[in-house]
Amino acid sequence: RVPSLSPRELADRLRGTAGEVALLLGREDDGLSREELAACDVVVSIPTSPEYPIMNISHAAAVLLYELSRVEAGEVELARPENLARLLDHFRSALVESEYHQHKLEKTMLMLKRIFGRARLTDREVQTLRGVVGNLRWGAVHRGGPEVVAEGPRSRDGGEVEGEGAAGLEGGGVQE
Repeated sequence: RVPSLSPRELADRLRGTAGEVALLLGREDDGLSREELAACDVVVSIPTSPEYPIMNISHAAAVLLYELSRVEAGEVELARPENLARLLDHFRSALVESEYHQHKLEKTMLMLKRIFGRARLTDREVQTLRGVVGNLRWGAVHRGGPEVVAEGPRSRDGGEVEGEGAAGLEGGGVQE
């Protein structure tokens, strides 16, 4: 079972944030596929009667849009999707390099994606987490752990370094 929020819980979580939200509605007969669910940052389920658990898609959209219409936008910009994707790639690389159980990798990555979706991370928080993962990876290599695949120079916060100074970093991509 996929952990989900109610429409009201989604609205409460979005209160005070800025940016855009995309809604992906499932088919009336069988909802969303596993692949479609995996693409979602947050899953919302509308409570229905056990006697008739199916909801017309237009009614589902109306319930969601009603709850979201009550949300006042704020100043907090949530992390951009591409930055969250880079964070997940960073975690995946670290797990592979640490010889994490291969049979658990995909489920773990999906769980991390959902955790980050519920956490409402900002771009700065994502960069901090990338920095932490990058430093753990660097430390593992320098303590004799598995070899880290070079991904190019990294700044202190784990982000990619661009520009002329990029070639001058040493120490596994961690800037001191």
